[in-house]
Amino acid sequence: MTTYTIDDYRSALSRDLGHISRSPWIPWKWVRRSYTPGALKPLSALFDAYRTVSSLVELSKLVPEEEGCGNGSCIRCGTCCSSLNPGLTNQESYQGWLSSGTLTGLFFREVARPSAEESWYAGWFHKSVRLRICPLLYYCPETGAHWCAVYSLGPGHRPEACESFLPAPPDCWIS
Repeated sequence: MTTYTIDDYRSALSRDLGHISRSPWIPWKWVRRSYTPGALKPLSALFDAYRTVSSLVELSKLVPEEEGCGNGSCIRCGTCCSSLNPGLTNQESYQGWLSSGTLTGLFFREVARPSAEESWYAGWFHKSVRLRICPLLYYCPETGAHWCAVYSLGPGHRPEACESFLPAPPDCWIS
């Protein structure tokens, strides 16, 4: 198995995306496990998603100060968030994210329209490319912890799979 360096990824990205790869918030551990520098379209989509998020919010203000997350059993290693599939969501939730300006809505797309009044949406997508990790997962270089850009907004700002997730084997090695 080939081991790629962060510079391998940076050199694969176009010049307009290369600068975002220098952000200290990129969760490189998970990028390197999910992407190769040769998979340019999905890699570029992920870094364009990071660029989109960083253009809309100041990430340094979103880093949680407290240890762990809601139920106290999460050590913020990124394992769950990097692999959790958000599943389908209904039109009401999707429209709620859009109307509240929550970043989550940016990374879902319509996947089914059973009727004129009903649509179903799936994540994680950016510019019609399926992302292999959550685009809202970031890394804090000061603490070494990973964090979610929308977690602190509370219930209703994340997909149902994230809202109801509790760390447990085999997803989380601390359980």
